[in-house]
Amino acid sequence: MLDAYLNEVMKGLPLVSKFTGQSPMRRPKVFGIGFSHLAAVFHAQNHRVHYARHTFDMTVLTPEQDERFRPFESLVDGRPKFHEDFQPYLAEQIANQEPDFVFGSLWGNQNFVLSTTKNLRSFDFILPNEPACERIADAQLIPFEMMKALITVYFQKVDFLLQGLKSLTKAPIILAPAPPPMEEFSAISDPRLNAQVEQFGIADPVLRYKFWKLCEEIYQEKAVAHGVTLLPVPPESHAAEGFRRPEYFGPDWLHANVAYGELVLKQLDQIIGGTRQSEVA
Repeated sequence: MLDAYLNEVMKGLPLVSKFTGQSPMRRPKVFGIGFSHLAAVFHAQNHRVHYARHTFDMTVLTPEQDERFRPFESLVDGRPKFHEDFQPYLAEQIANQEPDFVFGSLWGNQNFVLSTTKNLRSFDFILPNEPACERIADAQLIPFEMMKALITVYFQKVDFLLQGLKSLTKAPIILAPAPPPMEEFSAISDPRLNAQVEQFGIADPVLRYKFWKLCEEIYQEKAVAHGVTLLPVPPESHAAEGFRRPEYFGPDWLHANVAYGELVLKQLDQIIGGTRQSEVA
């Protein structure tokens, strides 16, 4: 699924793409690494450069797209293992770029694994921090910690990627969460989604919200454990109920668009600009 999305949305993008501003002054250098949600930020940065807007220099690394690293990830004894050539390549790129900041879009589509279509048995769980959140009628209640333990397995690769990055650079690492979930799929026409919905039906939207919040909690714990910064979800991107606003819908039910990517870039602007000003002072 991710390969198909990257091939469609990031068509023509080499494994490493560099966007360089035109200002004679030295711009902060950002090394971006991630999976399919990085596409929205990539397009937003490309848009800035194309229209000569003020921005930082950014190098984007999307390892899953390159055939040299396939399969990029495999499981060995229940733990993720990356392609043997990936770590040396990553080390080479970071050494060449000497980034001031590392930007990671390392949260994939874990929140959609069980919340896109209906399951054979309807289930629900309670968010400890939002106990009043709507419950699904006639659904089997699964203990939160059991559900969290299951989804945490899908985030194991975040630990390995952060460990690798921190061993290669002293630059501050900034993570972005996945965009908020869509409440309804009616605005999206995607053959993959249509086939799934036709076979199984659409899952209750409250389940998508709960899985997104669960993944956010796990991702936050990973950020704290590794001493890196996790950006909040851009507040403009979602309604009060937590679902993504239509103006930030991407080409499918999983991803956001370039407008959402620009919101993330603005968050990076604030962090990078503030850090640089502190250094000057």
